[in-house]
Amino acid sequence: MFSGPTGSLFGFSADFHTFNNKSFVVIGAPKANTSQSGVIEGGGVFLCPWSPAGGNCDIIEFDVEGDEVYHRDGMMFHSFKSQQWLGASVRSVSNTHLLACAPLFHWNVQSRGAESGKTPVGNCLLLDQSTGSSLPFSPCRGNMMDDTYKLMKNRHDQRYCEVGFSSDITKDGQLLLGAPGGFFFQGQVFTVGVSDIINSGQINTPPQLVSGMSQSDEKGKYDVYHGYSVASGLLTGDSITDYVVGVPNDRNTAGSVKIYDGRSSGSLTLHHQFQGAQVASYFGHSVAVVDVNSDGLDDVLVGAPLFMDRVTEQLQERGQVVLYLQRKHTSFPSHPDQSLIGFSLYGRFGSTLAVLGDLDMDGYQDIAVGAPWSGDSGRGQVFIYLGNSNGLSATPSQVIDSPLPSSRAAFGFSLRGGADIDGNGYPDLLVGAWSADRAFVYR
Repeated sequence: MFSGPTGSLFGFSADFHTFNNKSFVVIGAPKANTSQSGVIEGGGVFLCPWSPAGGNCDIIEFDVEGDEVYHRDGMMFHSFKSQQWLGASVRSVSNTHLLACAPLFHWNVQSRGAESGKTPVGNCLLLDQSTGSSLPFSPCRGNMMDDTYKLMKNRHDQRYCEVGFSSDITKDGQLLLGAPGGFFFQGQVFTVGVSDIINSGQINTPPQLVSGMSQSDEKGKYDVYHGYSVASGLLTGDSITDYVVGVPNDRNTAGSVKIYDGRSSGSLTLHHQFQGAQVASYFGHSVAVVDVNSDGLDDVLVGAPLFMDRVTEQLQERGQVVLYLQRKHTSFPSHPDQSLIGFSLYGRFGSTLAVLGDLDMDGYQDIAVGAPWSGDSGRGQVFIYLGNSNGLSATPSQVIDSPLPSSRAAFGFSLRGGADIDGNGYPDLLVGAWSADRAFVYR
């Protein structure tokens, strides 16, 4: 068990990390206080050296500056970092860098008497652990600098992007970032190479757009939260990584999940769409990609934690995870191949998904499903499902109950798997419980 500052939401996000041949756990605490002058609850990221007994975690200095003001060509740029939620999403990037995002980072641009307003564009920081320096990536902030007056009359409004609300890193070094507030909360996603950010050498005075970036276009459907969740895998029949994006409020709240072709450049191209079957189920709240049946083709998992299941002629909110198996020639079924239903009323089963690796060494990939308010007194549970030739086991092979005595600890709100942190040859599982400011490693 690892502990963070009380009330910091320590455990809201988490990842495994290796640096200098040592194993660490990286934990986001989006309401933590830092040493930044004038910044209140800016959020923090903690680095925890691996030890079977748990132990102390040290905060990482992603940013030591307070709010900043810049002037250029008659324009003024002002950043606001209090309550920015740095650490809402964290990712290990190879063995040298860490990514931390602050989706509620606010920004204001003033030009010729007009201003964009103090709005949450969001900001992500890429930290080089060798040098201790970090580079920002905030594409919506860059788009606001061209002409603020025109922006105020432009429907392509990215002032509320909240970039970094969700994040993923592909095997070939591409960042995939969700920005569900862009375009009047239609939402969007951005992809950019880690090397492109590093080579840009961009700084905050003021930020510039990074070459090699791609993004989804505005389609005119507002308030659908495109980019609420993201994942990546091989889904279009080539060796180039593709992108999976959750849109939980799409289709009159029935939700959808979209696959974008990784070969796209500039503007992302839609390849396929999965459609939710029940309104207000939050289909697409979580997504994951894994080859569960070992046929050499990646499959897609989708969580819908507000799904209502019919029990004794009554609808009860149980939560659901559905599985779509990829067929040869890169096709997917119109309806899920498998559906898993939660066990507790209001447990939010399917809030999080994690690809674990092969736990039982049978040649099939296994997964974990988080239900942060499931179980006795709503303390939270994590369910382990084993892969097989047909998909996933119909019932969980193991249920991990929250070890915390307090109710509503949100155990299972964040999950990360697929790493062997203790070096025993078996993959391990990282579980966050932000309401209790704790994180746990299960070996």
